[in-house]
Amino acid sequence: MTTIEFAKKAIKNGYNRVGCNGWDWIRKNIHELDYIFQSDDYKTQKGMKYLCMPFLQTDDMSPNEIDAIGTAWFVNNEREHEKSEQEKNNKLKEQGYIKLLGNEKELDNRKIEFIIDSTDDLFGGLSKKKGVLRWIEKENCLWAFETRHTRTGYPIWRGCNVYIKLS
Repeated sequence: MTTIEFAKKAIKNGYNRVGCNGWDWIRKNIHELDYIFQSDDYKTQKGMKYLCMPFLQTDDMSPNEIDAIGTAWFVNNEREHEKSEQEKNNKLKEQGYIKLLGNEKELDNRKIEFIIDSTDDLFGGLSKKKGVLRWIEKENCLWAFETRHTRTGYPIWRGCNVYIKLS
């Protein structure tokens, strides 16, 4: 399916420029454009819209069709990000690191190794640290503290970017 056919079908199936109408159809059918999204030339653009859109849009597209293809670009980036996050989680799980929910009060004062994941930040990365888990009553959750740190720590709750290996 060409990109213009994809855009026309998206519009026919409810996509318009208002809110998120028609996004479900685009998410369900994004694989139709994988011949572009999975190509080496496209992947070298690293998901940047101004570099990727020339691969997706043509001169004879209407503004609404260009907008539908822009939404497809966004949905593909979302899909690729989720895939890379899952690969990173699996790699850390293989090394013995887990994500806690933060409500495990019984783990108070346990020695741990932990990894802080700040790869979404501008100059972030994975930082490996040693420390201890502490239950903070005021916050009603676990915190990971580095060795010899008593006031600054990292809160543990669902969705946080702290991976723990219990010692």
